[in-house]
Amino acid sequence: MAGSFRRAALVAACALALAPSAGSAAPERLRLDLSYDVYLGGLHAGRLDAVIRLDPPKYAFDVHGRTRGLLEALVRWRMDSHSRGRLAREQVVPAEAGQKNKRRGGERFVDLVFAEGMPRVVRAKPESRADSRERILPEARRGALDPIGGVLAIITALETGGSCDAAFPVFDGRRLYDLAIRGQGSADLPVSRYTPYAGPATRCQIQFRQKAGFKRDSDGTVQRFRTAADLWMGRVFAGVPRLPVRIEFETRLLGAVVGHLVRASHSSPDGGQTLE
Repeated sequence: MAGSFRRAALVAACALALAPSAGSAAPERLRLDLSYDVYLGGLHAGRLDAVIRLDPPKYAFDVHGRTRGLLEALVRWRMDSHSRGRLAREQVVPAEAGQKNKRRGGERFVDLVFAEGMPRVVRAKPESRADSRERILPEARRGALDPIGGVLAIITALETGGSCDAAFPVFDGRRLYDLAIRGQGSADLPVSRYTPYAGPATRCQIQFRQKAGFKRDSDGTVQRFRTAADLWMGRVFAGVPRLPVRIEFETRLLGAVVGHLVRASHSSPDGGQTLE
């Protein structure tokens, strides 16, 4: 259960990684506060809160996650993730990023810096062991984004190009994979007790395609996984890029993982709005 929730939280956290594109009609300085409730197998399992700041050309993004309900008593999971960088010609250029997880008193973290398109691990716990993971050649990492920066790049492409068909390499400090998104049409989301948002939404599918750096089984075989999630993007506020209002994917053992937007607010020099 714990592993499934961590994978669910990863997907949900990636879906939160949003900021207006450099070419959008958003105010020059913008702050977005987003909160999501995460359900696992129909039970309220966690909460994710995101704060996104845009001060062109700089962007900053923070996500905080934790377990809730029964899962809180069993797992007591916490996550803090961040990404910093700039937007240049509609391209995401990360400068530094990191993630920290705590579960039952144990802590894992990884911090990255980026220089000339090359991500580098500056500290990690635990340190990756070369004999337990696929080797990632340094040049294979060149041009890769951090996980949040990868989805930020996808959302930028969606907002500027009008299509959610794109792919970007991502390095999370231990693993290298492609983050891809493709269009699945649109729908009108009905009124629901789970979220204050109802209305038109663009449906996209996010796929994670592993490349290198993944753990090996005892026989030396590289562990393989396939993760895909459906993401609904809605125009929550006028003049602000589409935000994720729902995310869903299936787990083999515990059923559907669903994240709902439960509160959103934005503020800028021109004012602000709140949806709750």
